[in-house]
Amino acid sequence: MDVEQLTGRYRRLKEELAEAYGEQPWPAGRIDRLAQEIADTERAIAGYASAGSALAGDATASDAAPDHAPTAPAAASARVKAITVPRNPLTPFGRREPEHAAGE
Repeated sequence: MDVEQLTGRYRRLKEELAEAYGEQPWPAGRIDRLAQEIADTERAIAGYASAGSALAGDATASDAAPDHAPTAPAAASARVKAITVPRNPLTPFGRREPEHAAGE
């Protein structure tokens, strides 16, 4: 498949996934299959994008890429800050935590 066909397939799969999420109860098997097909299609499109950029670049650009590749992830991870989140009185399921007696 070429990029245009993959893009069309991607859009169709996303529409099918939206329809599946609209059904009650959710068809879990169908949703899982569509999500896997979407991921496979995204990888194929990304493969075309990376192959296209490699083909479009000249020898000088391809020689420069390895120099920058190892430093980019390290620089990105250095910018990550720990996020502090205040304690929420709700449990993950939306119910309040039980109140404990003062003596406990």
